[in-house]
Amino acid sequence: MTTVMTRGRRDQVIARMREIGDAMDAIAKYDKPTRSQAVKFQQLETEATSLRLELEAGDVARQEQLAQVRQAAQGVNGFRTEAGSPPASEDPYLPSTTARRSPQNPWSPERLLSTESRSELRARGLTAIEQASFMPDAARERATRAIEEDRDPESRLARYTVIASDPDYF
Repeated sequence: MTTVMTRGRRDQVIARMREIGDAMDAIAKYDKPTRSQAVKFQQLETEATSLRLELEAGDVARQEQLAQVRQAAQGVNGFRTEAGSPPASEDPYLPSTTARRSPQNPWSPERLLSTESRSELRARGLTAIEQASFMPDAARERATRAIEEDRDPESRLARYTVIASDPDYF
């Protein structure tokens, strides 16, 4: 399977292809380009072809990856998914007072931290960070990154985040 192209790389490729197109248009305006212009035109054409193939390969890899995710979501080939996000019908941007009453409340006393899986703990930790309106945006970004990159099988950082961010704690 080919590696999926990152958005940043895709943007770079597209920007470079536009630059190449502009340069080729400038050379094509001449009735009789010089030898160096003809060589440059050929080099640009070769580079454009290479970039186009890279884009197409990235698109194919992305489609393959999306197909695998769809299969996993449907439980095909022994895959299974775990709950972690609210249903699409719930508004994730509700004010914190409403969100605290929702079933997705990360600080709910009915949901014991000791009984949840690693992915559930991570989801709760990320939700707690998202709903911690008292934290500056930069701190929330760093905390989110820390939980996403945490490899602890017991998810102790996520567990601590849920406990320490509880509004009742303040």
